[in-house]
Amino acid sequence: MIETALLGHGLPSLTNDYILREWRHSTSIALVWLENGRITFGNIKEFLQLRGNPDMERIDASNLSVAIRERVSGYMTAAAVMRVAAQTGNFIVVTAGMGGIRGKILSNDLVTLSQMPIVLVASSPKDTLDLPATLGYLRGQGVCLIGNGTDQCNGFLFIKESFPLDGVYCGQKVEELIKNGPCLILNPLPLCLRFTDGTILANATAQGEAAARQMRQFHPAVNAALDRLTGGKASILQLRSLMDNIDLALSLH
Repeated sequence: MIETALLGHGLPSLTNDYILREWRHSTSIALVWLENGRITFGNIKEFLQLRGNPDMERIDASNLSVAIRERVSGYMTAAAVMRVAAQTGNFIVVTAGMGGIRGKILSNDLVTLSQMPIVLVASSPKDTLDLPATLGYLRGQGVCLIGNGTDQCNGFLFIKESFPLDGVYCGQKVEELIKNGPCLILNPLPLCLRFTDGTILANATAQGEAAARQMRQFHPAVNAALDRLTGGKASILQLRSLMDNIDLALSLH
């Protein structure tokens, strides 16, 4: 099951036609969103019909129940999809850059993952987050942390300091991965594709913090700034990371 908050709110310069051209997966792959309070599973073509709708909100695990009750429509974060997945017997959820710890703020991605018998496939915690604190929280909650082809985590769209994971993914299927609890598989973007200019990240982070002070969403504001500051390349990389992670998730069955 694939979260839709990134596709819905996080790739501002990518058109629907571009996403559809680049989408290399079967139309049977299930994306998840909320439509008038109804949990909806659909393919990429069906989802793109709703993309850009200004009435679509950002649905997280913390507001999912209220959104259903109040018949809200919105794109769902990884945390919200994990809640749905655990209820439907689907144990694999896919995102690109995942949530984490930023200052005193703890993402629902971390809390929900630690509570669910789920495999979350992500590239890395987002670059605006405290990476060692994020990994430390998950490890302390009993989440198994493994990397695809690496036992280190060193950033998402940017190259950051490396921090150790618990091991390397060795081809296990989902049943084996979750037999002892939740599992996070990190599938990093190649270093040669990532940005090295830290001023871009600092500028985007500052714009996200300004948005948060105005009671707007932090991560969509950061993504919009990254998109603008990199001439759209950040959005292209995030779309690639999502599709790479779908490929990995399909191999877990």
